[in-house]
Amino acid sequence: MSTQFFELKEGDSIKFPSSKGDWYSYSIEIDLKPEGRFHNDYKIKGVLGTGHFGEVKLATLANAVGSESKVQEYAVKIIDKNTVAKKPNTKLHDEIIIMHKIEHPNLVRIRNLYNEGDKLYLVMDYIKDGEFFDFISKKKKLTEYETRIIFKQLFEATKYLHDHRIVHRDLKPENILMSNKAKLEVKITDFGLSKLLGPEYSLMKTMCGTPLYIAPEVLDRSPKRSYGKAVDMWSLGVILYVCLCGYPPFAKDFAPPTFDEQIRLGIYRFYPPAWSYISNEAKNLIRGLLNVNVKDRLTASQAMEHPFMQVKSIFM
Repeated sequence: MSTQFFELKEGDSIKFPSSKGDWYSYSIEIDLKPEGRFHNDYKIKGVLGTGHFGEVKLATLANAVGSESKVQEYAVKIIDKNTVAKKPNTKLHDEIIIMHKIEHPNLVRIRNLYNEGDKLYLVMDYIKDGEFFDFISKKKKLTEYETRIIFKQLFEATKYLHDHRIVHRDLKPENILMSNKAKLEVKITDFGLSKLLGPEYSLMKTMCGTPLYIAPEVLDRSPKRSYGKAVDMWSLGVILYVCLCGYPPFAKDFAPPTFDEQIRLGIYRFYPPAWSYISNEAKNLIRGLLNVNVKDRLTASQAMEHPFMQVKSIFM
């Protein structure tokens, strides 16, 4: 089955189902720029990377004035619509709507959108300091103080998404960017698997996500598999564990049980010596996030109010 590419225009709407079988319509406003304007408005400075549907390039405003170091830079995702049309099950339309809808300092969003011929130009924040994955890989593990600063931002951003009925579904260090490494400022990115839900927080059924960070309810093999926004909190629990000790809570090396069974049953340990000097508050927060019982798993609001997050450092 091929994917049909729908042209975005002002007043577009998308429909999504509720858990009761009804359909809700969500109207959006997209500030779509006139065709042929991108290269008038922006100047390409170089290539940042390539993806499934095109390139990501570095750009500045075409009329930017000032020294090279002070000119605002942007990441421009250039999407080939012909390539998208050949990819089945592509949710690019939803991703663009979600990224255009969000407005939070810890979320990467679309600043401008240009639809020109066979190309889409998505102008986004340019994050200079790279992926959080590289940051923690280099440091091996973070202090509780560093972890608290970063997770305050992640919990707040996730709460914002959930309050706006958006589930990210692929939270992991590779999808968190360091907007300011010195100040430990981060932004969540990559909404390719994100889902915009109905007013009643409709349940999702699609198997998706990255294995290490995927929630146990997503791995449910029964025909009745369903899950909600709590999957994001599980993923944050895995990231929190990794930050504090330098290795993941679940791994094939820990078998038996198998990797999947470890996740489905919530089997993990705080191995010494890495966890010997980690506070009980930190461990308790992880337990609240890595809870296989969805109803008992901490929400973003509850995580923000957890005692670990309330510790006052002499450096703060």
